Amino acid sequence: MSRAPFRERLADSIAFRGAALCVGLDPDPAQIPRSLGEGVEAVRRHTLAVIEATSAFAAAYKPNLAFYERFGGRGFEVLAEVVQAAGGMEMEGDSALGNKVLSSMNFMF
Repeated sequence: MSRAPFRERLADSIAFRGAALCVGLDPDPAQIPRSLGEGVEAVRRHTLAVIEATSAFAAAYKPNLAFYERFGGRGFEVLAEVVQAAGGMEMEGDSALGNKVLSSMNFMF
């Protein structure tokens, strides 16, 4: 069975939530409270907390892949966990290289 096009799924999610909120998941380790740990585990905890706090309102999530890629294989494992935690919510990966300073900085590491 094929899935509906992204545009249709997003429209359905917006109608269901009653809002067109797309939450960016750009976890900068330097901005995450130390109480959540350090490195990729802090990114994991922070991102999962953001999803938990916004899932009642968000129609979609947009993880910036650079913030996960910088941690190599473990970063992609965390990204997979983030996608699973969103529980079927629409997800669009942001892989725009070089269009933002923080994205570029994360791809350099």
